[in-house]
Amino acid sequence: MDHGFVLLWLGVSLLYFGFAGVLGVIVRRAAGNSTASMTLLAWLHGTCLFIPASIFVVWMPESTPWIQIPVFLLGVTISYLAYKQPETIPPRFWGRTFALRYFGVAMLFATLWGVSLLLTDEVLLILPLTLATSFAGTASFINAPRLS
Repeated sequence: MDHGFVLLWLGVSLLYFGFAGVLGVIVRRAAGNSTASMTLLAWLHGTCLFIPASIFVVWMPESTPWIQIPVFLLGVTISYLAYKQPETIPPRFWGRTFALRYFGVAMLFATLWGVSLLLTDEVLLILPLTLATSFAGTASFINAPRLS
């Protein structure tokens, strides 16, 4: 297994877990808030982002079920936990600071994956994606509120 494959799966998994957590939080807010816009947001996030990401994780090319199935099941579990928000999990995991720092780390892995492709395969088509993920990750870390 090469480092590019590992970095790709780390990035995909982190983004997928982030999508799952956001889905759980949005559904929780939609259940507590009867506005149509929040319910629509929950449906859109689920159908346009989480379900396609789940399909991608389960059928990702050049992978094995030993990786795909646990990542999928962990994503579903994270979504459920984000919906329930049990007291055993600290509340800071559901806040903006954690979300921005988490996104920054996910973008870091995506950037490292892009750099690994640039260094090994010399694929210049990946350069715009690598630059975009590095800028997004940096902006996420800069905009994250300071930990107190």
